[in-house]
Amino acid sequence: MIPIASARRRSPGRTEADRGPHALERRTPHGAEHVRRTRSVERNLFLLMAANIAPLIVAAMLGRRLSSPLDGGAVAKDGRRVLGDSKTWRGCAASLFGTIAVGGLLNVAPPLAARFSLLSMSGDVFSSFWKRRIGIEVHGRSALLDQLPEAVLPLLLLRRRLVTSRRDVFDAIFVFTVLEEPVSRLLFRFGLRDRPF
Repeated sequence: MIPIASARRRSPGRTEADRGPHALERRTPHGAEHVRRTRSVERNLFLLMAANIAPLIVAAMLGRRLSSPLDGGAVAKDGRRVLGDSKTWRGCAASLFGTIAVGGLLNVAPPLAARFSLLSMSGDVFSSFWKRRIGIEVHGRSALLDQLPEAVLPLLLLRRRLVTSRRDVFDAIFVFTVLEEPVSRLLFRFGLRDRPF
């Protein structure tokens, strides 16, 4: 008869603890759901970041070249620009291709990534339009109006195609809103923004 202690010494393989702190968690329904939700929120955040940071990277590389404004310099009835010089066709194109590139790394199909970018940029344009109407100049700040439209539009309208839950959408929007200011300051330090907000 083999002693228990000897049998334990001879047993091959690693214990669950040896496989890492999340090994047991992944084998439970609750753990699997936690991993799925975390990945969903991370993917949504990366898509949002790509859609909004790609234009800044291209602007830092090209300066004022090819920076035709979306509104063509048009002025609204209130005497203010419809959007302003900060919203350009170049920025929209950079967001589109940047989101498609990042989406490829996240297994998001190019057509879906493209729609995500277009909706996020639409939210950004909406935000700029209303900021001009209430008297906030280009690059001026407006809490929530600067973050919510560009995050809410793509995540809500594409929620089913992204196979993400309402809670995941809320979490991604919340984290994106909270991180917007520190990320903006970081981008300013790297020379990708003209000002730290």
